[in-house]
Amino acid sequence: MSSKGIIIEEDNKEQDEIIRFMQDLEFVQCLANPFYLKYLSNMGYLDDEKFVNYLQYLLYFKKAEYMKFITYERCIIFLELLQYKEFRQKLKENEYEQYLNNFILKDWMERSVKIDNQNANENIENNQEDKDNKINNDENIGMDIEN
Repeated sequence: MSSKGIIIEEDNKEQDEIIRFMQDLEFVQCLANPFYLKYLSNMGYLDDEKFVNYLQYLLYFKKAEYMKFITYERCIIFLELLQYKEFRQKLKENEYEQYLNNFILKDWMERSVKIDNQNANENIENNQEDKDNKINNDENIGMDIEN
């Protein structure tokens, strides 16, 4: 085989790895949704040993070099929980799906309030800085007029 053929094969392999990574990433992030977890349970995927092995394989996303690609942090928590048969069994219960959903909504609301409070504090600090700057600018303007 020519060196050109080897380069093309390496490029194809690298491209295949990138595609596989992107598919894994998309799937892992879907795990942040309790309704999707329920769907996987209802379809019997969580009882399939091959699928459970795939979930175990996906734990590589916990490593820092891969974690930086995760947008929905909760998916990693659910990925870890899916390693346990008890959690997979619990997902079969309708009430548990709703419990998870309520937990997430409560967490989002608490985060939202925290962010709103931080933004309010930053706005207060920025307004004070703006007032201080205006006073300093007004004093400098007065000095310019006097000179």
